[in-house]
Amino acid sequence: KSLVKNLPKENKFKKIKILMEDYIDMVETNVLKNNPKLRALCMEISKKHKDAIKILMNYTDNTEKILAYLGEWFTKNLDVVYLFSKGKMFWFYTKAVEEYFKRHNRRLALDDSRRFGFQVGINYYADGKVDVLFGLGKLTTEKWEESDIMIKNLVMPSNQVMPTKYFTLYTRNLLSADENQGDIEVIKATLEKNLNEFLIDYKDFEKKLNAI
Repeated sequence: KSLVKNLPKENKFKKIKILMEDYIDMVETNVLKNNPKLRALCMEISKKHKDAIKILMNYTDNTEKILAYLGEWFTKNLDVVYLFSKGKMFWFYTKAVEEYFKRHNRRLALDDSRRFGFQVGINYYADGKVDVLFGLGKLTTEKWEESDIMIKNLVMPSNQVMPTKYFTLYTRNLLSADENQGDIEVIKATLEKNLNEFLIDYKDFEKKLNAI
């Protein structure tokens, strides 16, 4: 009953709430009412697992709100040229990257899959952890170009071995699984702090990129 009471008030949860209330009434009427032993067992289980039940009661899936917030933040704070989203991921490139590839006569799009030779992306993991990263990409049939190596050398040691397809140059955690729980405004405050730290790093990278 507590779980039903704490369901969000959005319209999409109304049918779920009705179904759960009907199910609870059915169980109380047809299963628990004339079975004191089973009722006592349920109370015992509830008491034994009260901490887990409390977590479930307080859990809110903020995925959509977080992804929307991140998309708005990046388009507001970076010169985003193209942003593509799919499920819990999205990626993009910025004007400085586009101009770099043009200067070096390189195509930015790898193929029709909307993957790029350089992109900034969000990884949203199943446990709620959220990372921002950027890196290089190429087709497996291609070789890394000198212009790719120049980008890599801005961020990593020159002797760093480059893999065959994708090469992550930078990763920063924006939210831990524990931080991605509870009030959305608290979560946004944590995101804002970590995003601003990322912004300093990325602006520094763009400044170096513009010089080569």
